[in-house]
Amino acid sequence: MKQLMGIFAFFLVLGFVVEHWRILLALVVLGIVATVAVLSAPRVFEVSSAAWTRSRQRRRERAERARAARLRLAARADEQHTLYLDGDTRGIYGDYPPESIE
Repeated sequence: MKQLMGIFAFFLVLGFVVEHWRILLALVVLGIVATVAVLSAPRVFEVSSAAWTRSRQRRRERAERARAARLRLAARADEQHTLYLDGDTRGIYGDYPPESIE
């Protein structure tokens, strides 16, 4: 009787697998994907954290370069303003005076 019940259970499971193989395959694939995601999560976090830190550092360096450029421009503008107030033409034209017409 036990052997008959075992054969019956085998065919019952086999019928279920044959009838619903697409769902079972999707569940197996989903399980594999979830396992890979869980196992790779620490490495992904490490890589993305390092990339974010490098990006933040580049952003800071870019902002510092822009600030330095604005300071140089302001210093040059102050210098030209002082030259203009002293009556020097370099205060108007800067380093590029117009060509003489004569």
